[in-house]
Amino acid sequence: MTSDAFAHRLETEGLIILDTATFVLTAEEAGLLTHPLGDGRAKNISLAPGDALRGTSAEGPEAARLTALLARFSAWARELVAERAPSYAGALEIGRTSFRPRDVEGDPVSPRKDDRRLHVDAFASQPTG
Repeated sequence: MTSDAFAHRLETEGLIILDTATFVLTAEEAGLLTHPLGDGRAKNISLAPGDALRGTSAEGPEAARLTALLARFSAWARELVAERAPSYAGALEIGRTSFRPRDVEGDPVSPRKDDRRLHVDAFASQPTG
């Protein structure tokens, strides 16, 4: 798909399936998936621009590995958009990078909070535009 077609589809259809783009975890990062990292209060672990890690109980080296993972994913996503739609590169606003390492099975509280459904996280404090 050309960069113009990519940008047009994104703007008109709002969703693009990237079946050839894959973010791959390193062996060290995959180890972060084997035990609970959440703080028990937040649904997500997040990394805000400027490296403020929130929503986790991780400390020390584990927090550093988690921060590095989220920063690497953020950079990967930014590069992917810049590569596929170069006209967007200069206008990208880097927001919070979220990580939700919890099981999504079970009954959701409501359809809006059903993590099994495809959705874009958008909140009044963080609109997706």
